[in-house]
Amino acid sequence: YVLFCPPDIVVFSEIKRRGYLSAGFCPGDYGYMMKKVLAAKNDDIRVAKNGVYVNDTLLPYSKPLLEDKGGRPLHRFHSSEYTLNNNEVLLMSDVSGTSFDARYFGPININQIKTVIHPIYTW
Repeated sequence: YVLFCPPDIVVFSEIKRRGYLSAGFCPGDYGYMMKKVLAAKNDDIRVAKNGVYVNDTLLPYSKPLLEDKGGRPLHRFHSSEYTLNNNEVLLMSDVSGTSFDARYFGPININQIKTVIHPIYTW
């Protein structure tokens, strides 16, 4: 898991406006986010209607939702095929189908990562 600052791009300003993301200490006045690294350099990713594929393996709980609980459309990262470069990671949940993660914002540059989190106990 990593703690990261969201990049100051349109998709994050929209989720902040909707209240999914609080204000914080990151550029753009964004709060930190925490996600699991599910792909890194040289991994091939694809975000399809039925989910996210990493090296042709469908990730569990990765099907992009079309809208949020309020019925508002969700932006989706569109990529028929994309290879992560040395400076990119794919940050997602592997336990929730409703997480706001790379399905919607795409790869993150490793410069956005502030620290690595090592879980002591998970449930």
